[in-house]
Amino acid sequence: MELEKILEVVPIRKPMLCIDNICEIIYGQSAKGYRNIKRDEDWAKGHFINDPIFPGTLIIETMAQIGAFIFYNEENPQLLKSYLGKVNDVKFLQKVIPDCRMYINAEIVMKIKKMARIRCEALVNDEIVAQGELTLYYMEDLL
Repeated sequence: MELEKILEVVPIRKPMLCIDNICEIIYGQSAKGYRNIKRDEDWAKGHFINDPIFPGTLIIETMAQIGAFIFYNEENPQLLKSYLGKVNDVKFLQKVIPDCRMYINAEIVMKIKKMARIRCEALVNDEIVAQGELTLYYMEDLL
């Protein structure tokens, strides 16, 4: 799913939009996507000076935004509105630096009505840089 379509689906815009592409959705099971980590983004100007490292909080936000697509139904497209409710034991295993593509793999662990727990991993160059579970809350009951 290209950026133009993503913008039709999520109520988030730059600078907080953390998705460049959604590569795969298996409705109710998993979602995969990526974000291009660029040197000219605002975070790179101050985190850290002369040695930019992509912030862990933005890795988590990217996981949440891509993970929310687990419940995007391409056959019945609607605005996808979810909220990050809890960060469950996320670990940062390697630093993420500019000029790379960070892939996110997200899969459902559990869902109850309007809540879903998802397991996520972030990868750069096929190496896991972060992993953990997030709890997302949706505006509508999940199927």
